[in-house]
Amino acid sequence: MSYSIRAIVLAVVLGATAVWAADEPVKKDAPAGETVEVKVGAESKNTVAVPKAWKEEEPNNRMRLLQFKVPKQGEDSEDSELSYFKFPAGGGVDANIKRWSDIMGGSDSLKLKRTLKTASGVEATVAELEGTYTARTQGNPAPKPNSKMLGAIIVVEGVGEIFVRLVGPKATVEANKAAFDKMVESFK
Repeated sequence: MSYSIRAIVLAVVLGATAVWAADEPVKKDAPAGETVEVKVGAESKNTVAVPKAWKEEEPNNRMRLLQFKVPKQGEDSEDSELSYFKFPAGGGVDANIKRWSDIMGGSDSLKLKRTLKTASGVEATVAELEGTYTARTQGNPAPKPNSKMLGAIIVVEGVGEIFVRLVGPKATVEANKAAFDKMVESFK
């Protein structure tokens, strides 16, 4: 008799587990290339299409319009970060690329400078930098070797310069390079 009761209890537990599991939605990563359109700042008319796999975060300072966590790839130990900035006096394209070079280890860190056409019809200047990233934030975080930055500067008439930076471990940034380019091209 105890064998029959154990069999019945086991059947009920397994049946309940199967029903519960069937009701749970299947969780999976967003398909490659799937994007969501977001405003570039609360008061902006400009938008960009960002991969759904990138997770929007609350900007960690008031100069940032947008901030996303870009999931780590391969053997990288941490995620990368994408941020959008706008400064009242941006300083121009060349001055900002020099500033980016400085935080990536010096002038040798600049590997490529190119332009992309955005959906709004303006050109974006894109810089690719590699080296040791030293963030200029409070608390003086430790320098991070083997880093990569993709930076874009979009000059919008009547708005000014909008700066976009994807920075983090080299493999993660490199794996997201095509998505970064598509996002910059989607700017309107």
